[in-house]
Amino acid sequence: HFEDCGSSPFALWWRVAFVTVARKTARRPYTSTMRGLALALALAARGAAEVTLQALPQIIYGELTDKLRVSGTGFNELGPDPELGFLPPIPKTAYNLTVKSDTLISLGLKKGGKWPSPDDPSSGGQTLYLMSLKKTAADESVLANPIPVATVLATPSVQRGFDKVIYMTGSKKLNINGTGFRTKNMQLVFDPPLVKDTDYLLSTKSGSMMQLTLRTGKKWRSDGSPGPLKLRRINTGAGFLRIDARYGGVTVAEVQVDLGAHGVRVETTAADQKVYQSTPSLKVTGSGFNTTAPSLNTLKWGNSLRGKGINYTITEASSGSLKLELGEGSTWRANPNNLPSPLLLLAVNAGAGLVPVGPTEAKKGRRVATVYEDPSVAAPSKKAMPKLFQSHSHELWVTGTGFARGTTTFVFANGLKANEDYVLTVFNRTHALVTLLDGKTWAPKPGPLEVSKIDTGAGEVGVRYALTSGKDDLNMNVKVADVVSDADDHPSGTTVDRTSSQAIYQRGAIRDLIITGSKLCAADPAEPKEKTVDLVFDTPLVNDKDYEVATVTDTQIRLKRKLRHKWRAEPGPLVLVSLQCGGGADKVTLGGGAGIAVATILGDPTVDANPSRSIYVSMTKRLTIRGSGFSLYSDAQLTLEPTARDDYTVSSVLNSAIVLELKEGKSWVPKGLQGTALPSLRVTQINTGAGVVKLATADAPDGVVVAAVVKDPEGEVCDNSCEFANDGVCDDGSAMGQKHRSSVKEGSEWEDDIYGNYYYGYGGADYDDDFHDYDDDYYGAGYEYYNYGYGEDEYGYGGAAVCDPGTDCDDCSAAKVAGLNNPSTLCENTCAWAEDGVCDDERTQGPCRLGTDCKDCGPVGASNFTTRDGDDAWWDDDQGYWEDDYEWDDKNEFANVEYDDDGKPLAHIQSTAHPRESKEPRVIGDPGAGGIFVIVLQSLVYLIGFTFCCGGATYLMLQKKSGKSVWSAVPTLDPETLDPSHARGRKSAKVELTPDSFHS
Repeated sequence: HFEDCGSSPFALWWRVAFVTVARKTARRPYTSTMRGLALALALAARGAAEVTLQALPQIIYGELTDKLRVSGTGFNELGPDPELGFLPPIPKTAYNLTVKSDTLISLGLKKGGKWPSPDDPSSGGQTLYLMSLKKTAADESVLANPIPVATVLATPSVQRGFDKVIYMTGSKKLNINGTGFRTKNMQLVFDPPLVKDTDYLLSTKSGSMMQLTLRTGKKWRSDGSPGPLKLRRINTGAGFLRIDARYGGVTVAEVQVDLGAHGVRVETTAADQKVYQSTPSLKVTGSGFNTTAPSLNTLKWGNSLRGKGINYTITEASSGSLKLELGEGSTWRANPNNLPSPLLLLAVNAGAGLVPVGPTEAKKGRRVATVYEDPSVAAPSKKAMPKLFQSHSHELWVTGTGFARGTTTFVFANGLKANEDYVLTVFNRTHALVTLLDGKTWAPKPGPLEVSKIDTGAGEVGVRYALTSGKDDLNMNVKVADVVSDADDHPSGTTVDRTSSQAIYQRGAIRDLIITGSKLCAADPAEPKEKTVDLVFDTPLVNDKDYEVATVTDTQIRLKRKLRHKWRAEPGPLVLVSLQCGGGADKVTLGGGAGIAVATILGDPTVDANPSRSIYVSMTKRLTIRGSGFSLYSDAQLTLEPTARDDYTVSSVLNSAIVLELKEGKSWVPKGLQGTALPSLRVTQINTGAGVVKLATADAPDGVVVAAVVKDPEGEVCDNSCEFANDGVCDDGSAMGQKHRSSVKEGSEWEDDIYGNYYYGYGGADYDDDFHDYDDDYYGAGYEYYNYGYGEDEYGYGGAAVCDPGTDCDDCSAAKVAGLNNPSTLCENTCAWAEDGVCDDERTQGPCRLGTDCKDCGPVGASNFTTRDGDDAWWDDDQGYWEDDYEWDDKNEFANVEYDDDGKPLAHIQSTAHPRESKEPRVIGDPGAGGIFVIVLQSLVYLIGFTFCCGGATYLMLQKKSGKSVWSAVPTLDPETLDPSHARGRKSAKVELTPDSFHS
């Protein structure tokens, strides 16, 4: 039992104790008590000898971190001098080793030593493995596998800004160069203070460059005064380092006050200004534009539209507006699949650099126009030209480009009017269906049916607009059909009315279908005939299988659909081709064999169940219900329980979504039903214009659950005061960022919020343009004149909050509730820093999404990760540990520095020179160029003074050697000699006084 208990003194003691007891009790009966004692002793011996290590890598700097800690258990069994083997190797002479406790080993780097560092500072770090751990005087390692104990980082450096100038709010980005920058765990301390994610967004572009984006409404200097912006400290993951401590930090830029042109503003005019792709001109409205010359204004667009004659030219400029003329062959937006959608202006340069006109860090600007695809109507070939009977034909398919749902109208040359004579249904951007209303005719007489104008939303233009690239100079009609006379009535006088407006579901609750006409079956109208009539439909239906004939009169035939059967396999018109009454009557062919539409069969509407979606009982103002068949014929009406119908309005009906908006002061659940648990919202029936469809079934007797309701949070703000509220994107920071929006949308976590603006997609899809990255219609980038140092739209963290928390309630509340009430069950290792021994998801404020660093963090809810924060034992060797080995602070120039920001740093580093600097900046005692100039001037003064002194002394010595009095050589000035009246006996020349003369 002791073979694998080890050879430590403790284990040997247990062996002796066990053998002694065994000998004393050898002649006694072997009782269960002895067996228990033996088992306990064996387990104690095994536990005492076991040494384990925890894979908890410490992040350290290769040259600056003085201590490396290794955690585990059983370290007291290693003895006084254990041997450690590392990869990359570290000589034992490079560090001091101390077993601080049974769970902690501390390695102190000796002076002049360093931990193995990566050769390339941009590599991100090098993992240090403990390959072996041997007890004192032992030959075998107690480790079964290598254990990562540290991630060694290169010491970062920061380059001085030199002559870099930024404006207080006008400059939106600041690039800082250096080495050793990392994407993860970057922390900066500025003077004046700037707060990450509050004042600026940080994006590490590479190991040698990081980019700061100023948040909307913030300043580069928090005190508002111009001056240097200094970086005082930097932490790339292993602790804060103080930079240029004697100078208060390294100056990364000089902040100047905004110029007048930084006050440029742009208004949102997308609702009023609607243009086609090739509309010749558009207008940008705002204030602060440069009026000196139109070309001095430069615009930056969300789709990289380029000015200066490439895509457009600014032809007129006033302080309040700009007029843009589109260039030949260009369009305002290039990809028709994304239209209609907004034209987004991000920034304006009116002479002082690009000034964002919206929260650019969130890829938001101003929507200055709504762009529609260039429309056109295609003329069918002569062979494929449709033939319409004047009144018997019920529908006409029209093809072309740029058709948009809800805004498209045709102008027919013969005067047909929309919604009076026909109804237009747009199915996608290339196909539209014209349905003739009951009792109307395609034309008063036979002839061509032509379309002369089209309006898809941006104004009425010619039907060949797309072919002329917006010039609209082909004033020509397009023939879409030939209208012919109705087929002659049957000699019996039997006629069937076209009743395509009779809309019924394929398999709805209403099962009756009524065919009307005259002399359907010759008889006395007061006496219904026997239910014997043979009807032929397109598509075919079988009597007594798909339907049964309920009644037949001279003017009406009533059919009843059989249960579990459909009027049509696919939605569409139900066309009656012929009928034949019983009793040997003649067969009556209708519409010349083409038939007459007697009904429009709609697809059964469906509602998607979503019980996992959560909304607030009153704070959530908008609810989107998804499904199908909501707008095929007319707007859908639904029954939502337990919400009262008067408590909400239907704000939008799309083919696949109905958007409900809660009225002010109302709630989704009535007050009387608001208990501890709130009932879910259910749709029990729906009607899209063809009767009621009941959604309550045997499997779902309460209807379809579309949302779970939770109580409003107490003490929180939830309104729509944000400037960008109701735009379909959560802007107050309570939901995840832009980089996750695609997965969010696909995962249906934001279903309540994506219809903030109702732009329509095609091919049966509906979407909100806010989710488009605009990459599909980029004109391209790379023109140096255009970028102006503004960057390539790499915003880094596009999901930045641009509004105060709680001020974008409709767009954010559902996402927030989903996070609070539907915890993620995701447990995967897709995070870029997964399986590195440190939890990097949202639970530790890490950079990864919740549940994507499962090995390090554990499943969501379990949270079996550990952190070093608050673990006092981990850092209990900080005080007095190195006092006996060497003196780190002796002759340290920073030993007596007082720190006024966040305490003592890990170490001090110095900035590096900018490439354009002539030399390194002066240090204390170095006079610099100006000081040298002053010294030269002082030297000249001293030299001149010394020369005069030497010359005077020489003159006096010569006077003395010649026997003359030294003082007689010194000139004197007697005031009396200046007055002629005191001549002291001297003869004075009499000079005649002449009068004064004055000259101009």
